[in-house]
Amino acid sequence: MQRKGIWNLVGKNTTIENIEFSGMYNASRNGSGIRHQGMHLTVRNSYFHDGEEGILGGYKAGNVILVEDSLFERLGAIGQSHPIYIHGGKSMTLRRTGIRGCIDQANCFKSRAQQNTLTCNVIASMDGNSSWEVDIPYGGRATIRNNVIQQGARSVNYGIIGFAMETHKPGQKTPNRRLISKTTLSSTTTIKGGSSYIGSTRTRRSMFGATSLSARDDSITEPVTNSSGTGPQRN
Repeated sequence: MQRKGIWNLVGKNTTIENIEFSGMYNASRNGSGIRHQGMHLTVRNSYFHDGEEGILGGYKAGNVILVEDSLFERLGAIGQSHPIYIHGGKSMTLRRTGIRGCIDQANCFKSRAQQNTLTCNVIASMDGNSSWEVDIPYGGRATIRNNVIQQGARSVNYGIIGFAMETHKPGQKTPNRRLISKTTLSSTTTIKGGSSYIGSTRTRRSMFGATSLSARDDSITEPVTNSSGTGPQRN
């Protein structure tokens, strides 16, 4: 592995399918399976496990990233490396994917893209010492729908979903912040966004400055797994 990642991508419109990545470590503690430094990436039906980061990068303006039908397990390092860590870009879409067993204070999913869509995923720290299960620190437009999100007892954080938590810093505010969440949560904690809290069992509306955040927590009738049938099941 190079110092950055197993695969260091600099091209455009890259599609990766049916690949397994493991053992992603480096001296900087951010060894990744894929270091995305190009434009536009699709990852499909791939497996990332037992390392520091699965996918890292995507900082270029206009970047469009899609991850689907994949699995991420036992990833994270020192609270700064995460299974999926997208630095910026136009949009990040995650669907029909499992992220589980996040370790060493990792956020199971972290993205600074302007638009984030998470649908039909299982995101579960299980017995790992995760931080946020989903972290969208710059806000923007986010849809989190029909997922199962679980926070384990060893989590070092008190919230499951973080939204617009870094927008108080100069230059880090994404315009038109709005979160729409319809998903199943499992924890005794809360969702935190800005200075407002949205309880995990009821619908409330809160204000982030002059921008509204709309969030719903509605139970769904069937358990959600990724397309291969793996991932934690609801009882």
